[in-house]
Amino acid sequence: MLAVVALLVSCSNKSSIVGRWQQDNGPYALEFFKDGTFGFGDNAMSFDGKYSFVDDTHMKMEFSGGFHTLGGQIAVSPSPDAGLKATLSSGLLSMQPPSTNTTVSISGGELSLTDEHDKILKYKRAN
Repeated sequence: MLAVVALLVSCSNKSSIVGRWQQDNGPYALEFFKDGTFGFGDNAMSFDGKYSFVDDTHMKMEFSGGFHTLGGQIAVSPSPDAGLKATLSSGLLSMQPPSTNTTVSISGGELSLTDEHDKILKYKRAN
């Protein structure tokens, strides 16, 4: 019986994360798909990547090689120090590393993602 409960808990975040999430007090939406891909963005820009669960509460997110903006696509490539390198002719571009390990918590229609630096982002289920 205990093994069944443990199995249900371990599958909970993996299956519950699929769908669209809206940032709490922010403009960004995050959508996870069953095939292990995700999309992130707002009305002005978006990017995508792949995700996989390392264990019951930890997820690895790998970001793709480009951002899609209203003006087109910005090429992004990982630098040797595992940061991202980007060129933008005007404006400011703030970017995540090419991959990150994230702690995941889903409860009552709320998704909390805690990154490697203990920064917490909260989302509410949008669909």
